[in-house]
Amino acid sequence: MQTPEAAYKVGWLLNLEDMEDTRSALYALAQVVVDGYFILEDEQAFIYKIYADGVAELQEWLAECWSSSILPDRILQRLEELTRETGHSAKIVLPLQARITLLKGV
Repeated sequence: MQTPEAAYKVGWLLNLEDMEDTRSALYALAQVVVDGYFILEDEQAFIYKIYADGVAELQEWLAECWSSSILPDRILQRLEELTRETGHSAKIVLPLQARITLLKGV
């Protein structure tokens, strides 16, 4: 029987984006519902995960796919400590949340 690997919560990504575009989009969706052009048919939030075999792979993925987010220095230091303590590089799981909204025209 295989022993499960230990999991350590070490922190969060730092998002450098000001989120103004996101706020504007959410406001626009709410406004078309309030104005009666659409009705909210369904809305769901879900968690998905990004997996990386180490810090270098995660940083490469961030640079290619999500350049507004970085690993803060304190998180990098904690991952290095875990690598030294456990004797192997950290496998990284990054849980993220997304929301899907379904509107129906009136």
